[in-house]
Amino acid sequence: MIALQYEKSIPRFFWVAATGKRFPSQITGFASPLSLTDLPQKPLPSQKWTRIQPLMSGICGSDLAVLSSTGSRYLSAVTSFPFTPGHEIVGEVTAIGNEVSSVQIGDRVVVEPALGCEVREISPPCKPCSSGNYANCERLSEGNIGIGLQTGYCKDTGGGWGAELIAHEKQLYKVPNQVPTSVAVLTEPLSCAIHGVFQAKIQKGNTILIIGCGSLGLLSILSIKAFAPSCTIIAMAKHSHQMDLASKFGADYIVNSGETSYSELSNFTKAKLFPLLLEPPAVVGGTDFTFDCVGTQSSVRDAFRWTRSHGTVILVGMPKPSKIDLAPFWAQELTLIGTYAYGIENTPANPGKRSFELALELLAQKDNRDNLIKLTQNQFPLSKYRDAIKSAITTGKSRSIKTVFDFRQNSNWYKDQE
Repeated sequence: MIALQYEKSIPRFFWVAATGKRFPSQITGFASPLSLTDLPQKPLPSQKWTRIQPLMSGICGSDLAVLSSTGSRYLSAVTSFPFTPGHEIVGEVTAIGNEVSSVQIGDRVVVEPALGCEVREISPPCKPCSSGNYANCERLSEGNIGIGLQTGYCKDTGGGWGAELIAHEKQLYKVPNQVPTSVAVLTEPLSCAIHGVFQAKIQKGNTILIIGCGSLGLLSILSIKAFAPSCTIIAMAKHSHQMDLASKFGADYIVNSGETSYSELSNFTKAKLFPLLLEPPAVVGGTDFTFDCVGTQSSVRDAFRWTRSHGTVILVGMPKPSKIDLAPFWAQELTLIGTYAYGIENTPANPGKRSFELALELLAQKDNRDNLIKLTQNQFPLSKYRDAIKSAITTGKSRSIKTVFDFRQNSNWYKDQE
């Protein structure tokens, strides 16, 4: 089985950390921990597991943080090596255990990556899993697979950047026939965005700032429009193609994240700016909610400054290690919400529905599909993984929103379902 594999190597990790920013080719170069290799087929942990051949698999910002050695090392403690990356997966079921009843061979499915108690077949479940927050499972080193938060970071499951992976039947959701594969691959990041919106508990008429209009920012706009349609959305984007898409997805106002962003935001929000020495101005006023969909030091700084007093900052993007000035957070008495992955969204309109279910419902709506299909146009076969990762990193030049591996290219097992 051909797959990309990430090895645990401290010298290679620090080599990429030292050279990758100046020479991006080193991220996948000769000394990278990532390599294309031939791996043996993984055994099924029980008869409730299945084999999946990916049709498409996305490249996430968290994947790029790992490959470039720039992400937080916090989650490395709950990752097992060597692993095959890839947790944004749409694929085809090719084999099932004797106890699998929810899917059949040939079904087109998306994979929910969380490896909680139900997937690990642990009973009784831990407290987060029993409350529907299974992405926050506390038994990540127990059960019939190795340690790992998600598929794509666990050595025993494989991942989407390989020709095959294994998945528990509880991780699988059938893709509606009307949803193209190139849209279905967005199910996982859209589920993250939906979970963030429900975590925020937005009220009617609120003003919301979205910082960052990559895939997560755009999908957050889509989710807010679906579940809190009366809100006003201001989107802050870095590149012109992101600004165009933010408008198509429903943002009411668009701000360029460059030097004029503070003055433009002041015009939209009527907030007052007070100059500071050698840094952006202090802000009085702002938005009710700010979704940081980037996770850098500057984006978190801006999120804290642009949220009005007693407002809420939602960290959706994976935060990178940074030094943050907490004075605005303290002075404005803000609420900070971290939102990771997905779960069961208990609301009056959607009691007991999983984020993945809500995401597939949105993807099945024609108006959404017409815009979403524009997000995954940068497609590469796995053999061109260096080009794919370069495309995902250089979003301004490549005009990429979501770069994906397309296993249908040059594959003799692909069956066109679009």
